[in-house]
Amino acid sequence: MASQSLVKYLEDCTFPYIADVNKYEKIIKIGQGTFGEVFKARDRKTGKIVALKKILMENEKEGFPITAIREIRILQKVRHQNVTELLEVCRSKGDFSDLLISQFKF
Repeated sequence: MASQSLVKYLEDCTFPYIADVNKYEKIIKIGQGTFGEVFKARDRKTGKIVALKKILMENEKEGFPITAIREIRILQKVRHQNVTELLEVCRSKGDFSDLLISQFKF
């Protein structure tokens, strides 16, 4: 993807910022893949159970992974009973990790 079109692509995305990711309490790690770790977590204020996906950046040489950007864009647009709803996209302040917060379906 050309650099200018990538910038436009990112501008069209919404990335809310949560100053303190401790809003969520990790309960248990439920999986890990090439691009991230997924945890079952609880919103400390509401008690709502969510899935928290931490995007792994160790192997990224060119910044935020384009695959994660695509996933965010798709999840922002898709509404279907078989696809978890994306609730928030956030960046933790402490370790600068990027997180996707979505419905927890089991």
